[in-house]
Amino acid sequence: NCSIGGVHLNAASGLVTHSRIWGCTATGSGTKYYAGGVLLSKGTLADSLVTGNSCGGLGGGVYMEGGTIRNSLVAFNTSGTGAGIYIEKGTPAVQNCTVAKNAASVSADGIYMKAGSVVNTAVDGEEGGSIVQSAGSVTYSCSMSLAADAVGTHNVHALPGFRNADIGDFTLVGASPCVDAGCELGWHEGGADVSGETPRVIDGKG
Repeated sequence: NCSIGGVHLNAASGLVTHSRIWGCTATGSGTKYYAGGVLLSKGTLADSLVTGNSCGGLGGGVYMEGGTIRNSLVAFNTSGTGAGIYIEKGTPAVQNCTVAKNAASVSADGIYMKAGSVVNTAVDGEEGGSIVQSAGSVTYSCSMSLAADAVGTHNVHALPGFRNADIGDFTLVGASPCVDAGCELGWHEGGADVSGETPRVIDGKG
């Protein structure tokens, strides 16, 4: 009843890092078909690129029912619903990710979430379409689908401000509302963004 296009991560201690998951396809359409690029049930996907994957059903880039994706780019994926990331159930976590230039034929170009948490994440797309949320939490993130809240969720209602997303340059411009808008997480110390070149924390700010 399902067709996984690329990688299935299903061990609590499992780790996929510094990888590119690209050009995978989960065949079929409808809600029984999911996970074009990655099915994340347990474990961690980190410092990786999930790009150019497709699925006729749910989760063109990543389908989550557990585990964590952090410090990764999810871009240019397609599906019916949740083209970038589809969060189905449990306590999955999306941390410090860029979700951009994905396209859904039904709903949620960026992230469709029924559970879990999203933090420090930039999602492009139009208002109402970049993140579709029925449950779970989104904090310290930037999207046109989020309500601006400087005190509670600390979310930013704006486009992230990528340098040139059309050609895959998702570097934030200096005037981006995402700059200095995140919160520091324990794994940030000494870490860099997915390019490996820019420190995750600069001047004590995420």
